[in-house]
Amino acid sequence: MASLVISKIKVRRGTDVERKSIVLDQGELGYTTDTNRLYVGNGTTNGGTVIGSKIHPPLNSTSGLIATLAEVGDIVWVNGSFYKLISPNYNN
Repeated sequence: MASLVISKIKVRRGTDVERKSIVLDQGELGYTTDTNRLYVGNGTTNGGTVIGSKIHPPLNSTSGLIATLAEVGDIVWVNGSFYKLISPNYNN
């Protein structure tokens, strides 16, 4: 009979501020405990790249984007239109 081995995989975790101050190894996962987001590292970029997109509640203007903590790849509804963020600069 085959033996069954159960492994536990732990992900590096901390606040979003802590994540931005470290470089995750290539393929290393990081989880932010305050924003509940998952990131993967490439070995060179501080904080890694967010995994997956998040859809945010409707906004009346783009000035509310900062409060949503929207990131590149997220989908935001502003004044009746959907936008996918392609830049960390909300004016783009």
